[in-house]
Formats: sequence, C-alpha cells, structure tokens
Amino acid sequence: MDAEYLALIADAIGKPGEARAYRQECTAMIQRINDKLWNEELGVYCSRYWDEDGKPGAFLTRLTPMNFYPLIAGVPDSSRAGRVLKLMTDPKKFWASGFCRRCPTTIRCGPRRIIGRARSGRRSIISFSRG
Repeated sequence: MDAEYLALIADAIGKPGEARAYRQECTAMIQRINDKLWNEELGVYCSRYWDEDGKPGAFLTRLTPMNFYPLIAGVPDSSRAGRVLKLMTDPKKFWASGFCRRCPTTIRCGPRRIIGRARSGRRSIISFSRG
C-alpha cells in the first residue's frame, strides 16, 4: 500500500516517472504476496518461515486478523478475496454478533481466551496458547 499511495503523491506533485516506478513496485509486491503467502489449503494468506537462503518454508497456520491484511490492501483477485471473506465471516471462527462494533483479535475456536483489565480500565481479551 505504501507504494500505491506514494505513486498518488508523485502524480500530485508532478513526478510521473516516480509515480510509474512506485506503481511497478506495488504490482511486484502484490505478485510476491500472491506467490509466496497464499495458503491454498486454508484459503487465506499466511505468514511463513523462511530458511537462511531466503527460500519459503512452512506456513504459520494460526489464524489471526493479520491473515486479512492482504484483503485490505487489495492484493487478492476476486476468487481469493471470496475465500478470505468466507473465512472472515464464519461465525465459528471470526464473525460474531456485533462485529461492526468490535474487530476480533483472536480466532473464536482457537486457543482459550480470558477477559482481563487493561491499565486504562477497559476490558481486553488476552490470548494464551494451549498446552
């Protein structure tokens, strides 16, 4: 997204060459994200481990709202976007009543959650790994 908005700024200040370069950078980043971070089995973008030579390793498959960031950035095509949205709106995983009032920070069927008090006195959800 940085490159996308930098291209808009470059256009606005009359630097079309820089705008073009930023658009190319944005296109290349979208391609890398699609090539390297899409997990076909889960139908969502995942972080992953990388070996010392920079080769991709295993996906990190614990689902969090971070899996939706590529959707926000406009990375997926319509097919992949549909799969990500299906996961995001699954009431057993993320979607809950009142979703618009609060965004989930952990998967509903994942590790147990406890409710605690943050320093501000507001309620917060803290996630602990099982096991």
